[in-house]
Amino acid sequence: MQPGVPVTNIDRCIDFMLNAYPDARFDVTNKRATTHSNESIVDIQGTRNDVPAGGKMPRIIAVQCRFESGVMAEFHWTSAPLP
Repeated sequence: MQPGVPVTNIDRCIDFMLNAYPDARFDVTNKRATTHSNESIVDIQGTRNDVPAGGKMPRIIAVQCRFESGVMAEFHWTSAPLP
C-alpha cells in the first residue's frame, strides 16, 4: 500500500489475506463490502495463479473479514487455499 493513499476495509482485508497465506499467488476477482451501523463485512474472492485448473489444490480462494468501528474483529477463510 502506498503512503498517503486512503486504506479501505477492502484493502485491509486483501492485505490480511495475502499475509495469512503468503505462498499463494492470486488475482482478486471479486470484492464486496456491506456496512450496517458500526459493523462492516468484507468478502474477497481470488483465483490462484500458482495452481493449474483441475489440480489437487483449490484454485478459487475466498475470505471474509468483519470490522467493528473500523477495527478488524474477525477473519476466516470461506474457501481455503489448502484441501
